[in-house]
Amino acid sequence: MRIKSFIALALIVVAAFVPTSPAAADVKIVCASGMREIVSELQTRLGQVAGQQVSISFGEAGDLRRRIQGGEIADVAILPRIVLHQVAADGNVVAGTIIDISQSSIGIGVRKDGPKPDISSAEKFKQVLLAAKTIVVSDPAFGGVATVHVADVFRRLGITDQLTPKLKLTRDQRNATFVAKGEADIAVQLSSEIRAVPGIEFIPFPTEFARTYVFSTALGKNAKDANAARTILQFLAGPETAVVVAAHGMDRVAAK
Repeated sequence: MRIKSFIALALIVVAAFVPTSPAAADVKIVCASGMREIVSELQTRLGQVAGQQVSISFGEAGDLRRRIQGGEIADVAILPRIVLHQVAADGNVVAGTIIDISQSSIGIGVRKDGPKPDISSAEKFKQVLLAAKTIVVSDPAFGGVATVHVADVFRRLGITDQLTPKLKLTRDQRNATFVAKGEADIAVQLSSEIRAVPGIEFIPFPTEFARTYVFSTALGKNAKDANAARTILQFLAGPETAVVVAAHGMDRVAAK
């Protein structure tokens, strides 16, 4: 018995020092908040097409750009096109791999069971904003491209000072959830983010303030697994992704 026990112990010790193949690292995706629902739904499929696990880190576009500039490695970046081109100019994604995925417009969200405000002109929009008790907007300090535009719209309307006390600033949240819970009158965000919240109706900004934001993807410059990352890019450009994009209230970008 002692000999058998000794042999068993020896085998355990030897096994502990036998080198093993490390587990394949996850394919890492950094993704702007505006694409959260779409990419989250596709995560399992992305792992299947890549042949390995996929990890996703969400955040505001400006935050993500700063993180990448600071040395964070990403195999795939999904960002507003304007920001992705800046990241490419920084040398952190491969410019020739940029692919457009979807687009979404800016507007407001109100409860479907409440009155629908008329914001068809700049003056009407101004009066609706001034009449609201609480307005939820994403904090422009974190660099979301739509949020910076919203702050500029308030400035152009000449009501920034009047609105400041009634603004609820958020970070990486669905602003319409506050309207759905009765904690705010109006949410301002992209159409896809507003439509993601049940019971909320989306109303686009007046023509003079309208903006449509394109979300694109690209291969990270220092991708750890470029082949798997390229497979994900091809999938995001394909028909399966297009179905999910449409289901979440976004549009495909027209081919050039």
